[in-house]
Amino acid sequence: MVTDPLIPDVVDAVVPPSPRQRLAPAAEHGLGDIVHAVEWEAVLTPRARLLLPGDQQFKFTAALARREVTVWASDRSIHIVLDGTVIRTRPSRLSEHDLRDLLGRVGR
Repeated sequence: MVTDPLIPDVVDAVVPPSPRQRLAPAAEHGLGDIVHAVEWEAVLTPRARLLLPGDQQFKFTAALARREVTVWASDRSIHIVLDGTVIRTRPSRLSEHDLRDLLGRVGR
């Protein structure tokens, strides 16, 4: 097979998705001992539930199953955001220890 030197051969390439940014542990956030609020992304379960520490859970309509939501939580309230709209707000039962743990694992 003869190829034209001015036309490069086409090569199929698979580009892996860029990895999510790994967040620094809570100690590196410069927050000291106090964590006021944590925000993170979560995916609802196949039964459209969001499970949180402290046996707290949110139930949604089945149409939202497996959707990604943004969770904003403090020791006072928890807000669930879907596509930029707050779809649920409830009182929080999260302790400061729970918030610090979430910040270290998945939060920002």
